[in-house]
Amino acid sequence: MTGDIVVAYRGTEGGESLDRSVPDFITDARYILMGQNPIQDGEKIDPYEKSQVIAANQFTQSVSLLEIVKKEYPNQKISTTGHSLGGANAQFASAICDVPAVTYSAPGVYDMLPKDIQKKVDAGEYKGQIINYINPKDTISGGALREDKTHIGDTYMVNSDFKTANNDYGMHQIDRFLDSIGAKDFHGIKNYHVDAFGNIDNSMLVDANTGEKIYRSPRFSIGGVGEVRVLMEYLEESAKKNATKCGRISKSDTTSSFRSNAAS
Repeated sequence: MTGDIVVAYRGTEGGESLDRSVPDFITDARYILMGQNPIQDGEKIDPYEKSQVIAANQFTQSVSLLEIVKKEYPNQKISTTGHSLGGANAQFASAICDVPAVTYSAPGVYDMLPKDIQKKVDAGEYKGQIINYINPKDTISGGALREDKTHIGDTYMVNSDFKTANNDYGMHQIDRFLDSIGAKDFHGIKNYHVDAFGNIDNSMLVDANTGEKIYRSPRFSIGGVGEVRVLMEYLEESAKKNATKCGRISKSDTTSSFRSNAAS
């Protein structure tokens, strides 16, 4: 145990009451599907100004939470994680707050970032700092008609490249989407395997940027200094709780938790 802090962004509470689930679905529609910008260029977030935070969207709330954790624990190593839209929140907040992140099945957020942060992404400043794992068969994180190229930092596809993974679907992308959220669960957290030290342990990874095949975690370590060790159990349990009748689209909400005694 290292005493480091992991901020874990929880998924959409689809099975909960409307006052908890509706804001999550609105976030999905406005920012992921419609591409609205959570933060305007030049806008600054004051995490201690309640009127600003309460009125803001879930992405700005995720930044506020992370800024508060950084201020309250200045001597701790802090990282973020999340699955699905929770992973999108982790990417977004980590890029703005400059902390490491590991995400799973998250859509990319490049287009939502302020221009000054986009320039840092373009310059490769988040390479090795923000790591995204995606299932190329998954419509939500892998991309619908074409591969999603808007993730921040490094992105690795599990078990296959995008083209090979989706050859059988051809023009039947609706079927692929239904398989992503239905019984085949391409979007689910169980598509990712980890070893005893928290390293990603799928049979193969494909670097989405270079196409290179990798046969062990890019953050490989022995002793728990690799992936975020707490996340698989936490995110899997969260995904189960948030399962809806139509499938398991686990998205983010800033009802987030930060945990100590976890590896980065």
